[in-house]
Amino acid sequence: MAGIQQQSTSPYPCVPEELPALVEILPYITILSPNAEEALSLLSIPGPPTPDSIEQAADRFLAYGVGETRKGWVIIRSGERGAYVKRSGGEGKWIGAFWTIEDPGRIVDVTGK
Repeated sequence: MAGIQQQSTSPYPCVPEELPALVEILPYITILSPNAEEALSLLSIPGPPTPDSIEQAADRFLAYGVGETRKGWVIIRSGERGAYVKRSGGEGKWIGAFWTIEDPGRIVDVTGK
């Protein structure tokens, strides 16, 4: 139908156009914790999430200045990979997923779906 625009189902989509608004508030955030797809989308990093692209995303967020005096943390959640954690000026670290594919009876969809 002419004149009808499709709207996002999320009121706050993680798209590159929203990055300037995020950068503006980063000094007031102690921990930024997007999932991998959100992080890559915000930063216009192409392709599916890989360990390298996730680490690159964390570095880019930290370069924008997360936290008061730029001492904040970035935690990028990445499903079965676990999460990548990094603080400005520090070494990044991968934290393994709590449950793995070998634990099918224990895995719960944390989104409630």
